[in-house]
Amino acid sequence: MAVSKTISLLAVLTVLLKNVHGASLCPAKQQDGSVCPRSKRIKIHFKPYYEIFFDKTGSMDSLYPSILRNATALCCNTSILDFIPVNSSHKDIEELIQDESCAKVERNDSSLSFFFPVFVKSGKKVAFDEEFQFLQLVKSPGPVIMMLTSEKQKMKVTASVAVRESWPLFVLILCLSATVGLLGWLLDHSSNPSQFSSWFYKGAWEGFWWAMVTITTVGYGDKVPVAFFSRVLTILWLFCGAIILSLFTANVTSVLTSNQMDNTKNLIGTRIAVLNSKHYFESNLNIGGTIEEFNSQNEMFARLQDLSVDRVLIPNYFDIVRLEESMPAMKFFSVVDVIHEPFRTGLALVNKQSTENKAFVSCLQKKVKLFHTVPSKDAITNNQDSLHRTSMLFEHDILLIIYYNLLAIAVIAGIGVVLDLFRCFRAGKKRLDSNDREETELSPFDEREADV
Repeated sequence: MAVSKTISLLAVLTVLLKNVHGASLCPAKQQDGSVCPRSKRIKIHFKPYYEIFFDKTGSMDSLYPSILRNATALCCNTSILDFIPVNSSHKDIEELIQDESCAKVERNDSSLSFFFPVFVKSGKKVAFDEEFQFLQLVKSPGPVIMMLTSEKQKMKVTASVAVRESWPLFVLILCLSATVGLLGWLLDHSSNPSQFSSWFYKGAWEGFWWAMVTITTVGYGDKVPVAFFSRVLTILWLFCGAIILSLFTANVTSVLTSNQMDNTKNLIGTRIAVLNSKHYFESNLNIGGTIEEFNSQNEMFARLQDLSVDRVLIPNYFDIVRLEESMPAMKFFSVVDVIHEPFRTGLALVNKQSTENKAFVSCLQKKVKLFHTVPSKDAITNNQDSLHRTSMLFEHDILLIIYYNLLAIAVIAGIGVVLDLFRCFRAGKKRLDSNDREETELSPFDEREADV
């Protein structure tokens, strides 16, 4: 009897222990099947970020809070998100997470707490090499470097600068042309005095003119060597001239391309502004510049406009597309480089991995992806010129040259018309004067005929 009662009691205790153990292992579920964390209130601490993505209050008007609220509602519609701004500017996000983690242990606080913004390399599941779970909001193939468009324009290498930097080749062409011209005159003037004068001071200039016309393959035909050796010299000079002119053209193109790229993409010694992301980019990007962190989007771009910083680093090219929709001042900035260093932007979970919260966080990670949107193709196409605003043929300069040429054509045409009218007027006046003179000369003869 006593034995049976003991066995029954043990059986009851075993069932109770299984239920308790199962409750601790399995997350709490609502009747509709959604997964909820142990605490309904979820804290999201955030530092200032681009306002279109995360405004100062964490309202639904900004992208990321809206995504988080919608994803949380799908996972657990009874959970409440508290967005708490972090005003500490002297501490980076990792220090703030460490402080909050220690504080939670001291308070025995099991509620979920996240921190934003956090950046991790693609492929990593934890943040800051700790066991802080990472919740991804968006992927980026690499950050984008922007600068003030007016400063970028100043860095352009114009055609005149390229030619000036190629002056050794230009001088070489002139010297070789003078040498070949003199040699051509020497070989041909005795056989061809009609085109190459026997006098040196005239023949030297005629030989130089012939050499320049030949090397540029213009071939006016006003100077044509006739002697055998001068024609052999002409053939050799044609081949050499083609090579020399190709070198000159290639050098000018090289100066245009290399200087343009070096001036805008060279970040060594520059001051690069970032928005609450200094720790990550300073640790993972070897760009050679000094990274300066800002806590305000408007302040960061204002410092770029007043040249307190040289560049601005934006986490993603799609961010620029969205920023241009909300910030009119973005039209003053241009993309100068895209750094291919994939990373992810999101939140770090302060709580250590625990059974009761693991299912909720896993659900949240899946649902967040449902609400992430990419800018339309039209918006991206309309902004492609931001990356390609400069080229070897500078559109603005070409348009100016076209306008000036049209103006010159109009002026010259006007002068030509005036001259033609003046000539016609003079020709008509001469014709009238001539007629008057003829009438005057014929009038006495006509009078005598009338008397007869």
